[in-house]
Amino acid sequence: MLKKVGFFPELDPKRAGETGEPSIHASVRAVGEADEERILQYLDSGHMIIPVMEGGPDVITGEYGYEEASGCSSWISDGAWVWRYDLAHYLRRHHVELSADFLSHVRSSGYIVPPLSDEEMLELADQLAADWKR
Repeated sequence: MLKKVGFFPELDPKRAGETGEPSIHASVRAVGEADEERILQYLDSGHMIIPVMEGGPDVITGEYGYEEASGCSSWISDGAWVWRYDLAHYLRRHHVELSADFLSHVRSSGYIVPPLSDEEMLELADQLAADWKR
């Protein structure tokens, strides 16, 4: 089972609380991790597993037009973790606090997302689709 990171309740109110993430507002920080740029590169290098055609505002500012606004709720993965496409925006703009387990995983991987075969990506998509339907 994939671990989830950055699925803050405000991003999907219908599923709020399912991931145990705190409020995104409580996760905002004035300054990010010392290696935030490398973490952002990791997030941006993930594999799009479930693309979603929609747009959405920044739930903190209400603004539209940020880079990840189009397709914001698409699901991205590295094969072990899954996150929303717009997580990079919230990290870049608001320095949201991420799970210590996820950060440890990213750092121990040398900030490199492993390649996934088409078969592995389809398997992950099936797993996530089943989870989404629950």
